[in-house]
Amino acid sequence: MHHMLLAQSCVDIDGVLCRDPSEAENDDGPEYARFLADVQPRFVPSVRIRYLVTCRLEKYRSLTEEWLSRHGIGYDRLVMMDLPTKAARVASGSHATFKASVYRRTDTQLFIESSREQADDIARLSGGDVLCTDTMEFVLPPVIRGHIRRQTRPLRLLRENPREFFRKLKARFGYYLPKADWPI
Repeated sequence: MHHMLLAQSCVDIDGVLCRDPSEAENDDGPEYARFLADVQPRFVPSVRIRYLVTCRLEKYRSLTEEWLSRHGIGYDRLVMMDLPTKAARVASGSHATFKASVYRRTDTQLFIESSREQADDIARLSGGDVLCTDTMEFVLPPVIRGHIRRQTRPLRLLRENPREFFRKLKARFGYYLPKADWPI
C-alpha cells in the first residue's frame, strides 16, 4: 500500500484501511461513532489516494475525515453513500453497485476492496480490475478473464501434448517450426 498506483486508485476504507466494525459496533449510533473515532488503521499509505470510496453514510463524513486526518491518510476525494440510515443502506443492497458506479465514472486504474464477493461484483459491474485485500488476489472483469483463458489454451496444449499443438498449428497456418529451431 505504498505503491504509486494508489494515486490512480479507488480504495475502500472499512476492511482495507481499518478493520470492519463488529456487529455491536455497527449500530448506526453511539457505538458506530465510537468505532469511527477509535479504530486503529491497518496501515497508513505513504502515497496519496485518488478516491476513497466507502459505503459509510454521508452523515459520518466529519468523523471519517477527522480519522483520516489524525492518521495522516492523504486522499483527493472521499465518496460516501448518501442514504439516511444503516437500515436504508442494508435494504438497498447496493454496496458493490455503488462502488462500481463511482469506479466507472473515474479515470482510475484499480479498485482496492476487502470483500471477495464485492470485488467480483465491482469487477463485473465496472469492467475494471479490483485488488481484493482479504485474499490478496487481482479480480479481473469477466471479459478479461475469458480473454486470458482463450490465450492460455494454446500454451496448455503445447505443454500437455506438443505433437497435437504442432499438428493444429500446421492445420491452421499451413506451416510449423522445424524441430531444429527449438532448443530442446
